[in-house]
Amino acid sequence: EEELRLYAVDVFDERGLFSRFSIPMSTFLSFIDDIKAGYNDAPYHNHFHGFDVMHVCYLLITRCKADEFLESFNIFSILVAALAHDLGHDGFNNAFHAAAESELAVTYNSVSILENYSAAYLFRILRREESNIFARLGREDMTKMRSRLIELILDTDAKNHFILMTRFKHGLEMKQLSRGLLSSMLLHVSDVSNPTRPGSIARKWAYAVQEEFFRQGDKEKELNIPRSPFMDRDFENLPRMQGAFIDALVTPVFKLLADF
Repeated sequence: EEELRLYAVDVFDERGLFSRFSIPMSTFLSFIDDIKAGYNDAPYHNHFHGFDVMHVCYLLITRCKADEFLESFNIFSILVAALAHDLGHDGFNNAFHAAAESELAVTYNSVSILENYSAAYLFRILRREESNIFARLGREDMTKMRSRLIELILDTDAKNHFILMTRFKHGLEMKQLSRGLLSSMLLHVSDVSNPTRPGSIARKWAYAVQEEFFRQGDKEKELNIPRSPFMDRDFENLPRMQGAFIDALVTPVFKLLADF
């Protein structure tokens, strides 16, 4: 656990964000602790996933041309959004919440339910003076940062996958790719990157996803609502689940980013 805190410090320090945005170390560590505490103990959507996505974002930013194209403001927003993008996730997806008519579904009108909740959760953390890493931003910059963070987190909704890909492809073709759109693509790619890891790591994440799916399937049976694909533990098929995920989402989005 302490290694996660120290790694986050190393990433933000290497990018020069502490000095650029005048972030006191005590404030940053309080923010990181609040982020960790904001995640539930779900098999997959836990704080390890949040830190892992931040790690991949950092690698993509530093090892491709994105590092030359993005400004410090963009990098700051990407890393924070990565850490926070699944805050409060309870291990049940948006489709489940909508079908179950949960309190979250009612609150967010069944639109990007969990993503809206995570974004709101982040800003509740930032309302705490001791955890507000944006305290030194001016009003105009904070308004811009808030909009960016919300857009970044909402763009991680799987329902926005094809829309995001279309926007990104159009931006590339027109040579008018914005920093904001590139930021969203980097976060989205990082969020779905598990199958691209070395086999032992990819399998660990795959089993975690499967267990979370099975828990949702159990709840769907209990509530007698429609069963979601791959979530019935009586019909386990991990290779098929992963193959479908890789073919439909992972491969196309990585190929598109490679065109940048």
